[in-house]
Amino acid sequence: MPSMPTVVVRESATGAGAVPSYGRVRMTEPLWIDVPQLRRLGEQVRTCGDDVRKDLSQVRADLATAEGAGTSGWAAHTALRDAAEGWRTFLDGYATRVGEAGSQVIAAADDYATADRRGAARVGGRRYE
Repeated sequence: MPSMPTVVVRESATGAGAVPSYGRVRMTEPLWIDVPQLRRLGEQVRTCGDDVRKDLSQVRADLATAEGAGTSGWAAHTALRDAAEGWRTFLDGYATRVGEAGSQVIAAADDYATADRRGAARVGGRRYE
């Protein structure tokens, strides 16, 4: 699995941080977003969801014993089968949610890049990178 990028949040040098101003937040220092790194993070998160789904498909048959001779009428067999189905349902949903979270991180990175381009266009093309 690829290493996850580190996100560092730093306080203002003056200790002021973000200062409330008329119901809005006024930033005391510039905010820098590493868009390519954010996209890579989103891809890694999305890959984790894919990995959960792939791993689940590989062990799906092993989560509970199959119906067969000697299992009929045993409450334990029915309980194990039901529990396995519950785990399958949960893990399928989990894989989907993780994948969607990764896609949302990628979309946020794209939104930051778009906002940066629009802001640069408003000030004559000057960008701070």
